[in-house]
Amino acid sequence: LLRQSRQSFTQLGRAARVSREVAEYRVRQLKADGVIRRFVTHIDSGKLGYRHFAVFVQYRMMVPKDEEALLGQISGHPAVSWIGLLAGKWSMTYDLYAASVEEVQAIFEVNFTGFSRHIARIELFDVEAEEYYFEKLLGGESERPPRLRQTAVSTDGVDRLILSRLSDNSRTKYADLTQATGLTANGVKHRIRLLEKRGVIVGYGLSIGHKRLG
Repeated sequence: LLRQSRQSFTQLGRAARVSREVAEYRVRQLKADGVIRRFVTHIDSGKLGYRHFAVFVQYRMMVPKDEEALLGQISGHPAVSWIGLLAGKWSMTYDLYAASVEEVQAIFEVNFTGFSRHIARIELFDVEAEEYYFEKLLGGESERPPRLRQTAVSTDGVDRLILSRLSDNSRTKYADLTQATGLTANGVKHRIRLLEKRGVIVGYGLSIGHKRLG
């Protein structure tokens, strides 16, 4: 599933040498246990005209109640894709996607409204290349090089709706995408194949609960 989270339970069962029903039960159990957090779609943000930025924040005089409110404010912003708390010099880090540094500054104004007195320092990094190697946690190997930022391609509202639904859950069924877009099942499949071929969708994987794996 880390390599291809859209594969069917039949395919999973065949690979694991168990029945389809056992494969489905095991996946449901991994979700219930928090090992599998989400089924995700890896999207090349550069192909959509966005740049990936990593933000590091250092607090001062921050109490838990204010931190919780700040985290909620930042995580609720549509440009923020991930957020994490840190121990050490930096207090928090998060990822955001924007078209320019100027747009990032506007996002910061929203992110930190009402909390400026608690922010000692902010560092912004422009991510030029990225790749994920989660399969190594499970003993797998990978030789994929980091993906460099790509030139944007043309997409329309239907493409972005499909991407949004697949980003929420890479295992979203074609029937659900058909209902959401108004396209036929074949129309949805064709759109997804084109998004894959053009490099907008670069893969389907998992969000893993690392602590649940030890």
